[in-house]
Amino acid sequence: MSMLAVEGPDARGLSRLSLQRPDRSNALSAGLVEALLEILAQAAANATRVLVLQGEGKNFCAGFDLSDSEAESDASLALRFIRIEQMLQAIAASPFLTVARVQGAAFGAGADIVAACDHRLALPGARFRFPGYSFGVALGTRRLAALTGAAAAQAILSSGRVVTAEEALSRRLLTAVCDAEAIEAEINWLANGLAALDASAAVTLVTQARQPAPDPDADLAMLVRSVAAPGLKSRLAAYVARARENARSTS
Repeated sequence: MSMLAVEGPDARGLSRLSLQRPDRSNALSAGLVEALLEILAQAAANATRVLVLQGEGKNFCAGFDLSDSEAESDASLALRFIRIEQMLQAIAASPFLTVARVQGAAFGAGADIVAACDHRLALPGARFRFPGYSFGVALGTRRLAALTGAAAAQAILSSGRVVTAEEALSRRLLTAVCDAEAIEAEINWLANGLAALDASAAVTLVTQARQPAPDPDADLAMLVRSVAAPGLKSRLAAYVARARENARSTS
């Protein structure tokens, strides 16, 4: 089964990209990240004007897939994080409008995908978590701060706590929290609006109306410095062990 499903673009330029690893809560394996990068490049070259990113199953995306991390090295894990940052930058700088359609958990790099999108729509009960600093990885820091403000981003990132949909909306991580029907209505409204413009005007509107993006080279350098610190694999293993112990103590 493919890890990704792509629909469109339709006559309005609306495309949908669905993560299809529901048994792993759509966690980002190395192969899935490479597939995402390829699809994003294709969408930039075709008639896509609105790209919806969504996940199959109960959760949007559980973030970095740690299932095979014991077989990896510091270097291979670092490369995977670098490729995720490059994928997030491709979303944030795309020539088309990006819409995150979120249900359930959007954790780690999954939450960073949401933060990289132009419109961030969630079902009630969606939840977010940015645990990267718990294992020393500085991923997506300034994109989150650009949305929420510095103080809120510092609090969310330092605690690694779960953020509810309601708080995410109040912090501007989300643009709307509503039911599935209302989310589809919003997506169609966006697609219809951009379809009424000529191609160059649509690209200009999408790219120029965005909040000024952080320096992508500086963001990548910050991430590289964090993953280059020796012991990345052991830090990730310690984080997983803590998470499992916490889950047992609260069950």
